[in-house]
Amino acid sequence: MRRIVWLAVISLLGLGVAPVAHTGVAAAAAPPAGSVIALGATADFGNGTAFPDPNPELVPNIGQAVSVDGGAGTSAALLPDGTVWSWGSNHNGQLGDGTTTDSTTPVEAIGVSNAVAIASDGLHTLALTSGGAVWAWGANTVGQLGDGTTANQSTPELVSGLSDVVAISTDNSPDDTHGVGLALLADGTVWSWGSNQFEALGTGSPADHSAVPARVPGLSNVVSVSTSGFQGLAATSDGSVWAWGAGQFGELGDGQGGLDHIVPTPMQGGRYT
Repeated sequence: MRRIVWLAVISLLGLGVAPVAHTGVAAAAAPPAGSVIALGATADFGNGTAFPDPNPELVPNIGQAVSVDGGAGTSAALLPDGTVWSWGSNHNGQLGDGTTTDSTTPVEAIGVSNAVAIASDGLHTLALTSGGAVWAWGANTVGQLGDGTTANQSTPELVSGLSDVVAISTDNSPDDTHGVGLALLADGTVWSWGSNQFEALGTGSPADHSAVPARVPGLSNVVSVSTSGFQGLAATSDGSVWAWGAGQFGELGDGQGGLDHIVPTPMQGGRYT
């Protein structure tokens, strides 16, 4: 059964937030800004328990968090000090603590510092550092760690050949046979790695996966990227939007439903402001 947890970082923003109802941790107390709240149909709340609880739970020992991500029974949080902490399932090493042992409380990913962004599907995690490097750990069946191998990693490894990265994205993979990574570089180019099912890498390659990043052709002056694992999207500085990958239901927005695209194609009327 697919396990789902919703995560939220509390941002009070000085707006006088009303007291929070009983969370199972503290009653009638507004959590401090940056607290992580978990809720859903599973026990991956990071609170030291292993039993489902339908009530929102405050994840302990996190303090303040900058952002959160996850899925498939594992959650991750980026802290202001640039460290990454995770909890939940760990059968692929996706907690990054050097083990494959599940944890009901947050554990720190080994060796990651100065992180400024994270992206996780719950089976593997990417972390972008302030120096423009990308670290990856967890499931690697289709090269989604970008380290040149297809071996799972329980400790973070550098994604091969990338520098000056300014943004990252990964998908919410249904299992460890999927997984795509996207990196936006400071020069406005886009690089992809991992599963190429439905041409999700956008590189024009016929291979079913790539264990190292490859440049997505035809894109320049990109300012934002995103991937679902089956499609990729890129927005450029002139406001245009480009898409590639699975297009069976028209999800590429190119007016040609039913067709996949192995390289980026402009979205019809796709402009952003």
